[in-house]
Amino acid sequence: MSRALADTTDGLPLPQRYWAILTIALGVVMSVMDGAIANVALPTIAQDLHASPAFSIWVVNGYQLAITISLLPLASLGDIIGYRRVYLAGLLLFTLASLLCALSNTLVLLALALSPASFAALGLSAKPLIDLIFKPQMTIAERSASTCQTVSDVASMTQLPKGRVMAPIDLGPAILADTDHVIFAAPYHRNNDGNVAMLRLMLAPVPTARQILSDRRVDYVVTCPGVAEQDFVKLAPDGLAARLGRGETPGFLEPLDIDPTHKISVWRVRR
Repeated sequence: MSRALADTTDGLPLPQRYWAILTIALGVVMSVMDGAIANVALPTIAQDLHASPAFSIWVVNGYQLAITISLLPLASLGDIIGYRRVYLAGLLLFTLASLLCALSNTLVLLALALSPASFAALGLSAKPLIDLIFKPQMTIAERSASTCQTVSDVASMTQLPKGRVMAPIDLGPAILADTDHVIFAAPYHRNNDGNVAMLRLMLAPVPTARQILSDRRVDYVVTCPGVAEQDFVKLAPDGLAARLGRGETPGFLEPLDIDPTHKISVWRVRR
């Protein structure tokens, strides 16, 4: 079986998640808008401040250079002290710089007031903070759990007549290597049809599952009860895989007791 890690929280709980993402979004939007406004309004600003076009363009050049120079140092600083602190410092610097921009009376002071480092801090911190807000729930498998991936796990299938086998993707290579059976699902990128067919079967309700088995001319259904069926149960509690895991065998499947180790479960499809 699998066990959840100690921290199973899927990021921030609701509604704190909404407020957190709104705060980050507002900061990033403000920084991007401020830079865009400065570019659009630069000719008018240069005219009001009696600066030449050649000199005023250095406001934009300096802004872009400062952002490029700031990215790596701020990334390292975020790893050291935390991206939340870098973001808050950038937000404070951005607010002060915006006030200074409004009070600037020369182009040089305006260029300094743009504070490109604050924009870099805001944008750079947004992605790591979003990852923390929407932190995915993680699970790991117990070391003692069967993985149903080795040749020895499917060795008992060699005593069955050759047939078409519908089994989880991870079992495919072992079945191919140790038996004469034909498989549908395997971890090969050119095998999309077979993989999709297996997923549809395991998630399908009993009547649909029977039709899939008939259409695909499947002879055997194999599952790995120790590990891999939990995702199927979560996605489709009434699907074929979930019912088989609960010991509910439909009439069109015949359970075969061929594996004394019980690492795999095998059913023959009744015609």
